[in-house]
This record gives sequence, structure tokens and C-alpha cells, in this order.
Amino acid sequence: MKTFSVTEALTEPFRQAGRRPLAPLLWGLVLLLPSVATLMMMLPMLAQMQASGAFQSAAAAGADPSWSDADLAAMMQMQMWSWLANLLQLVAVVLVSTAVMRAVFAGEKRDKAAFLRFSLQEIYVAVMGIVVGVGFIIVALIAVLAAVAIGFAFRAAGDVAAVLYGIVAGIALLIAGLMLWGRLALLAPASVYYNTFAFEEGWRLGRRQNWALLGMQLLLVIVFLVLGIALFAAFMLVVLITAGGLHLSDPVAVSNWAEGVATNPMGLIVAGLVLLVPIAWIQGFSQLMVTAPFAYAVKTLAAQDLDSPSNSADTSDPAL
Repeated sequence: MKTFSVTEALTEPFRQAGRRPLAPLLWGLVLLLPSVATLMMMLPMLAQMQASGAFQSAAAAGADPSWSDADLAAMMQMQMWSWLANLLQLVAVVLVSTAVMRAVFAGEKRDKAAFLRFSLQEIYVAVMGIVVGVGFIIVALIAVLAAVAIGFAFRAAGDVAAVLYGIVAGIALLIAGLMLWGRLALLAPASVYYNTFAFEEGWRLGRRQNWALLGMQLLLVIVFLVLGIALFAAFMLVVLITAGGLHLSDPVAVSNWAEGVATNPMGLIVAGLVLLVPIAWIQGFSQLMVTAPFAYAVKTLAAQDLDSPSNSADTSDPAL
């Protein structure tokens, strides 16, 4: 029976980081680029609103909360930049996720661009992501609605029965959802491995691997909790350095800080450049953690599949 090692799958991100220490940094920079670019575009708008007195009027007690047309236009522009940043962020996730999959499949091979490129494989991953995301949401909604409908029937049997059913149903839905997601998460790396829309191949590779995929995801949650604490600490450090111990609940203090940044942004720029490298590396490693274990599972399971083509892991597909 085909199988893969959960321990080896969870170790794969660390192997990749040790084998290619600069790759997570480059991947993280790609992931951060949309947010950083949007922030740089928003700073002049914030400075314009600060100069017009929008923040002072909002902070003053009893002041008219209405803003000028210029302020409202600036807010609309900021919202548009935010939407664009979200779209570009999704594109960045597709690029980096595909690069991570290529890195796992490449083994000891080197790549000057950290396996980042524009190709048909990125399209495969993007389409798989949309199909899997929409399909999973639909299935989850149907399962939840069915569980709620059954729960109303248990309420007639008494509160104790309803509570017990709720606990059992919640645990069952969680386990089933994670198992389903584990199977679906193999489709994107399988598409890169087989260099096609591998719906059937990816689903077949996950056959009889439900419990292994479930355990791997639960362990990933623990690892991400640790990484999340590290990211939160880095974010708070940025706030403390750039805001100088600013009381964020005080509108006047926020206004004064924004005015200082607008007139002399060098401190913010220097702090951002200093913290950019560690934050980018952590961001890239986080994407490596969420992608590499599933890519390793596909690589291992496909190698045991008799129908696996010998050149399936070719990472030199022609760019678009």
C-alpha cells in the first residue's frame, strides 16, 4: 500500500530552508511586495488628509464628523489600492506556492530565481485553488446545514441529548473537513508534478491517506501557532519602533504621529528596511511550511505509483 512519512513531510520545509536559505527570503519579498507597494502609495494620501486637517477634526470632541470632498476622494483611492493589493497578494501566493512545489520536486537541483517563474503551472495552481476553495465551501455549508437540521431533531429529546449531539457533530465535522481538505490540498502539487490539471491523479494519490493527512495538518497547526507568535512579536516591534510607544487609543497622539511621519518619514523607512529581511524570511518560510509537506506527500506517493511518468517532475516547463 502506498504511504508517506508524516514526520518526513513536516521536516521537508526545514530541509528546504537549510538547502536553500535565501529562497524563503526571496519568496517572502514577493509575498510582501503588494502590501509594501500599497503602503507606499497610501502614505502620500495620508499626508494629504493630515494636511487638510481631517484627522484633527475627527479627533476633536464634538466636531463635525463630515469630511471634505478631497478627503473622501483620498479615502476612496486608498480603498481601491487596498482591493488591488488583495488581488496582487493572491497572485503572489500562487507564484510562491508553485515555486515551493518545484523546489520540493527538484530535490538537490539549484535555481537562480528560487524556482519563481510565470508558466502554465502557475495557471494550473490558480485554477485548482479556485475550484478547491469554492468546492470546499459549498460542501462545508451543506454539511453544516445538515448537521443543524439533525440537531433540531435531537432538541426534542432533551437538552442533554442536544448538547452531546452538538459536541459529537462538531468533532465529526472538524475531522471530516480536515480529511477532505487534506485530499484536496494534494491537487495543486499534483498538477505541478504531472504538469496538467491533475484532478483525478491528485485525488487518487490521497486514497487511504486520510488519517496521515489529518495528523499532518494537526501538527502543522501547532507549528503555525509558534510562527504566529513570532510574527506578532515582530509586528509589535515594528509598532514600538515606528510609533515610539504611541498610545494607539489616543486619536490626538495618532494624529501627531501621522504628522511627524508625513514631514519626516526617514525613521519609518529605516525601521522598515531593517525589519524587512527577517519579516520577509519568516513570511516566505510560513508559505514553505504550508505548501512543502503536501508537495512532499505528492512526490512520495507518485513515486510509488506505477502509472507515474518518469519525467513528471520536470520543472523546466516553458514560460508563457
